[in-house]
Amino acid sequence: MKLKSLLVWGMTAVALTGCGSGPQNGSGTQASGAAPAAKVLNYIIGNDVANMDPSLITDIESAIVAQQVYQGLTRFKADSVEVEPALAEKYECSPDGLKWTFTLRDGVKFSDGTPFNADAVKFSILRQMDPNHPFHVAGKMRSARTLFGDPRSTETMLVKDITSPDDRTVVFELARPYVPFLKNLAMVPASIVSPEAVRTMGQDFNTTMVGTGPFVVKSRQQDSSLVLARNPNYWSTAGPPLDEIRFRILRDANTRLNSIRKGESDVVSGIEPTSLELLKKESAIDLRMEPSLNLGYLSMNCAKPPFDNKLVRLAMNYAIDRDYIVNTLFSGTSVVAKGVIPPGMLGFDPERKGFAYDPAKAKQLLAEAGYPNGFSVTFSTHDVRRVYFPVGIRIAERIQQDLAKVGITAKIDQMEFSTFLSKVKARDYVMGNSGWVTDNGDPDNFLFELVGREDNEFNYSNPEATKLMRDATGEKDDAKRAALYRKAEDLVAADPPIVVLNNAKQILAVRKRVRNLKLHPTAVTQLDQVDVAGK
Repeated sequence: MKLKSLLVWGMTAVALTGCGSGPQNGSGTQASGAAPAAKVLNYIIGNDVANMDPSLITDIESAIVAQQVYQGLTRFKADSVEVEPALAEKYECSPDGLKWTFTLRDGVKFSDGTPFNADAVKFSILRQMDPNHPFHVAGKMRSARTLFGDPRSTETMLVKDITSPDDRTVVFELARPYVPFLKNLAMVPASIVSPEAVRTMGQDFNTTMVGTGPFVVKSRQQDSSLVLARNPNYWSTAGPPLDEIRFRILRDANTRLNSIRKGESDVVSGIEPTSLELLKKESAIDLRMEPSLNLGYLSMNCAKPPFDNKLVRLAMNYAIDRDYIVNTLFSGTSVVAKGVIPPGMLGFDPERKGFAYDPAKAKQLLAEAGYPNGFSVTFSTHDVRRVYFPVGIRIAERIQQDLAKVGITAKIDQMEFSTFLSKVKARDYVMGNSGWVTDNGDPDNFLFELVGREDNEFNYSNPEATKLMRDATGEKDDAKRAALYRKAEDLVAADPPIVVLNNAKQILAVRKRVRNLKLHPTAVTQLDQVDVAGK
């Protein structure tokens, strides 16, 4: 699939496209003269929202909730990673690709009643970029460097300056041409927040959400529920059909399954592959399985023995039976990953062969690396089901079994998901199982984020591959960009820091009364045009 964007070179404006149809009347039988019943969507998630400040969000659950409350200058279309205007009604780029000018919507207000304007845009972005900003959250605004670059580094700087000639105009000056810029601005962490709310609440801002979107936070009970209500002051006449979205946190997979079978919920995520056949028999439920731009993988810390040895890392790639994982453990809800870039993303190479399951080859490489009898290693993991690993701890246990067949003893160290993430980010691990879901559908947010960044989680360095990835971000021709990423991935495959395992489908169980729900390739579903019929 060739990804398209609304990049416009040569100062040609991109006009606003429609944001959807207007709200619909309530459905179901009503007594004459009675008010329509409230339209409520009951949405079950497996984990609580980790953060409510969009600049701190790195998990899917938090992103899905924030997507309904916050907006950025641009947004993704409901079912693709194509970009369209959002809080900016139009935008244009200079011929050299270094200056982006955004014209903002007029008359938009945050849910606290304060105005959305150019100052709010600058405030929202500078608080992430500038470590000296009074409301910067040190060490936690992890997406800032991806979105806007590092202003302190001439090598990684992206946004060089932000100016606002007037209240409705924002100009970004870039340090280099950067093709995915509009996609970056559509990501949840690039959402525009109310400066007044941040100034007033300070550190407590992460306990609520104050945006410009179609919904507002009505109530929250930590580890239990979060309720969103229609924003009465939403700027668009095409407001949401729903009156409320009630998110409920149910960590047990069987409890989630039973909730939708009994009609207690409308949408359920975190469906186990073993439940699919049962759900297919439910006449009132649609089982939605669609591709998502993701990758499940086994990570190796290249700075720590034995994974500082390239031959060991290659041996690991031959030691794991991906076909069993995909076809048996995941019940065919994934495909075998052949490389880092997933199918459907620019740069994906359908001719790439990947690594075959070959235990004999793995043993041979281990012997050449100086480990004829294998080795022991601590295997960091968790029990949380993710889009790419829908079976929790069982993926780690299966990998452990495969490694034992080639003489590698993997000692599983299971921990809380948040602890696991912190250890990986700090590179305080030797081996672990993890995954990546694209934030914006661009290979810069996938291949470069995983293995090209200097501070990647694998302590991996491949300067030649990284240069190709950087060159690709300034290339306007999609075919040439794709070729650069394929060359970079060839280099990474010859010296792998990870074992790529699977590309998973995203799975939702949806009651048939739900209308117009579209799964998004980023797995961050937009609910602003979703409607519900009677029970």
